[in-house]
Amino acid sequence: MEALEFITERLFDKYKIIGSDSKYGVLLKIIHNVLSQYMIFTNNLKVVVNYLNYLYYHNTDKRAEYLIHSLLKELWRFISLYNLDPNVLLGELEFICKGDKK
Repeated sequence: MEALEFITERLFDKYKIIGSDSKYGVLLKIIHNVLSQYMIFTNNLKVVVNYLNYLYYHNTDKRAEYLIHSLLKELWRFISLYNLDPNVLLGELEFICKGDKK
């Protein structure tokens, strides 16, 4: 998780352009490859949800918004692909949103 935060901070400092061909797209491809490992998907899901929580506090930044949107699409794809209960992700997202109300 710390590595993702460090990489993201560096990206935010250096790169303004978002998109699949940008450095942000490379980061998303790496996360996609990690999520594609079915045997450890639930462990990786927790890491990605923690990363979403981190990004959520930067959500006024268009780059964070792009990453959040892209990661949520990826997570839904993998949950569908692996035929998992969607409540697994919904519960985690609810936790992130409840933290915002404090």
